[in-house]
Amino acid sequence: MNTIRATTNACDSNFEGAATRVVGKLALCAAVMAAGCASAPPGDAVPVQTGLDTYYVSARTTSNPEALIGPLIATGNKFCAQKGRQFELIDRTANKNVWQSFYGVASVTFKCNLEPTANGQPLK
Repeated sequence: MNTIRATTNACDSNFEGAATRVVGKLALCAAVMAAGCASAPPGDAVPVQTGLDTYYVSARTTSNPEALIGPLIATGNKFCAQKGRQFELIDRTANKNVWQSFYGVASVTFKCNLEPTANGQPLK
């Protein structure tokens, strides 16, 4: 009888060890995925020209797309500054995740003007 009990205890401890390892790996994967979502771009976001001095930039996320608007505006502002121009926000959108899609999308449309503007009119 002692042999049967010893075998059962060994199996239980092996199962518990394996379960602990699996849970640990799942927790690590979840933490890595959450960190990736929290630090979502738009480091890779590149503005695309859509018209005369008009550009569009977007990014997607598995978390709140509203949180990407500020960084996208900063990307546009930096892009215009590199051209020696002034950033002017034309439009911004943030579409939350829908049941068919895993991602939410944020986008910014902007112009790079030669001189500073207020409401689309040159400052005097």
